[in-house]
Amino acid sequence: RPAPHPSREIMALDNWLKPPVALVALVGKNEIHQVIIDNMPKLKRLHFISKDLYDPFIKPKMKAEIKDWDTFTPKGILKSNWMDKHRNGIPAVVCLLYEWDEGKDWNAQTITVSAMVNNFRVRNQERNFEVVVLVVRHRNAREDEGHLEEKHRSMGRDAGLSSRCILVLTTTDLKASLKRMEEQLHSLSCRKYKEIYRQVKRRKDRVPRSIRRMQVRYHFKMGFYAELFSEQGEREVALSHYNSSYSYLNQIKAHKESESVIELKTVAELVAFKIVYLQLQMNRVKEAIEHFRTHINTYRDHHHHHHHHHH
Repeated sequence: RPAPHPSREIMALDNWLKPPVALVALVGKNEIHQVIIDNMPKLKRLHFISKDLYDPFIKPKMKAEIKDWDTFTPKGILKSNWMDKHRNGIPAVVCLLYEWDEGKDWNAQTITVSAMVNNFRVRNQERNFEVVVLVVRHRNAREDEGHLEEKHRSMGRDAGLSSRCILVLTTTDLKASLKRMEEQLHSLSCRKYKEIYRQVKRRKDRVPRSIRRMQVRYHFKMGFYAELFSEQGEREVALSHYNSSYSYLNQIKAHKESESVIELKTVAELVAFKIVYLQLQMNRVKEAIEHFRTHINTYRDHHHHHHHHHH
């Protein structure tokens, strides 16, 4: 089934235009998800979704290796549901919540946690997200939280969990605890998006430059992931990918390769928006205005040719 025609959807969904935000899933102990989300520092670097322990996650499509590029014709440039899937469905990090029983034996609980993680991993094998455990502790924060986390991590290691995978949330000191947690989740997300970026790059490098539609698509995706792993003022990498994506679009236009004029114009609009937005973010007002003007002039007549024979 070919993807639904994207032009209407892309423009209707500000999903495509909003700056991307790292996606984190909270899983299990759902009754405390809202408290966590509501009390997070308001840095807007993370977007949370809430799931039950056995809820399924979207499976990534297995990419078939294309052997013969000469006979290959890509379907469309961007799939219309791609952005929604990555903004709301495919997290960089999954947090499994485990409520620590202060009265119970540490060893027994650590084994339970480790089993929970391993079972979850087995159920979600093909999925490419970081899995972490959030140990929720209701206790007086007498012991320093970092020290407590260290203790959990060394026990986790004995149970086969890497230290990166264990975070502690102390509910008696919620705000401070969540501030730490936000930083940890943000840096784990950045790592994951960097890793995915490199995977996409490896795929892109195998595609001949003459397959321009795929180049547009891959550069767009790499721009998206680069936005996710970089801080606001350091969007050079993202910008360079959106620029590449845009120049391939211009080549498609010049060679009249696109069977769908509307799609081409729509995607060009989207990528131009991304470029202008990032340039403004980086205080490059002159370049932003120039790019905007050039875009309008390049694509202005595009609709006319397409439509006048209908009238």
